[in-house]
Order: sequence, then C-alpha cells, then structure tokens
Amino acid sequence: IAFEKEQVEFNSEFVEEAQETILNLEDGENVVVTSSILTNMPTFQGYKPSVTESDGTVTIKTYVLFIHDSDLLDFNHHLSASTVKAKMKLADAIYPLLGLPERGEKMTCAELNAKTMEYALTIASEAALERMTTKGRSLTFGDDIVYMWGDIPWEYSGGIRWTLSEDDRSVTLKSPRLTSGPDFPLFPGEHYCDLLSPYRALEWIYIESVRHTMQF
Repeated sequence: IAFEKEQVEFNSEFVEEAQETILNLEDGENVVVTSSILTNMPTFQGYKPSVTESDGTVTIKTYVLFIHDSDLLDFNHHLSASTVKAKMKLADAIYPLLGLPERGEKMTCAELNAKTMEYALTIASEAALERMTTKGRSLTFGDDIVYMWGDIPWEYSGGIRWTLSEDDRSVTLKSPRLTSGPDFPLFPGEHYCDLLSPYRALEWIYIESVRHTMQF
C-alpha cells in the first residue's frame, strides 16, 4: 500500500497529496495537482514545478526524485527510498490564482513528514506498533535545514537526516528545505522539500525503531 502511494509508473500520489497539504484549501475543487517522477539527478536539477490556469482551473505540475541507499554489498539494504525529493509550489503563489489572499505561511517539511508518519501508523500492524511503543526509540521531527538560493544546490542536500541521541533512546529527523517568495526573481513561488517516504516510515516502525544498531 505504502509503495503504491509513493509511485505508480511515473506518478506519485504521495507528492501530489503533499502539495495539496501545503495549499491547505477548504475547497480544492478548482485545483489539479500532477506529478512526474524523474530518474536521475542531472535531469531533476533542470526541472522546476509549473502552474497553469485555464477556465478557472489551476493545474500544478510537481517533480519528484527518489533517492535510495547506496549499498554495493546489499548489506542491511532497505527497500524504501531514503528520501523523496519533491519540487512543489509555494501556497502563496497559488492563492491569487484562486482569488484568495496570500497568508504569508510556509508549511515546513517537518510538518509534512509528521503527517507521513501519522499515515504509516494507521497501516502498520498492532503487533509492530506495540513493539515500537514498548521497546523502540522515540522519533521527533526537528526544524528544517533551510537552504538558500545561490548556495549549495538543494538537489545535492544529501537527503533527510536521522540523528540518534547519546543514550540511544530517541532519534531526531530533519529535512533540507528550499523556498522562494511569489516575487522572487527567476524562481518565484517554489517549495522544495526532502520528504520521508511512507515506505521508509513503515521501515522505521517495523525495523529501525527497535534495531539494536540503527541503520538509517
């Protein structure tokens, strides 16, 4: 279920829903979000999300790249993507097209990742949840790692970061983020996030939260 949510052919329902969450609209009837999964970093770096408006309908096209663990010996290999890199649009860049005022708000990647974990908790088995709760590490979502335009490209951020506490009882997850305002030159109204994949969230619940030596 989680894998199909991430990817069906070259589309990602997961990222489309993330864009919808960023918009936080009471009525999204006039908004269509699409996604396109790209397969390599140089290509991904050359694309940016787009917005078109026609006959009262706003269409947002997002771009996605899955990053996987590099393990040449296939040792402790995870099946999930280590990071879902998502190029989406800033909410304030979309609201005026819908006749809505800007809100001056930016949803954090941490908020999106927390929602992904909430989803994973709803589809995990009761046994896995009990094991994680009684024997596993706790997980918190730390502040985003904010990237700047003209600095090290966000595309090469290295993905989400899992930091284990000194006592081995808790983990903090942080995500690189890059955004721009609606009037920013060249790249206006962008909202880029390194996202926790639903499949990896399940691997956290079932495996890494209770593994003796965490492998994320």
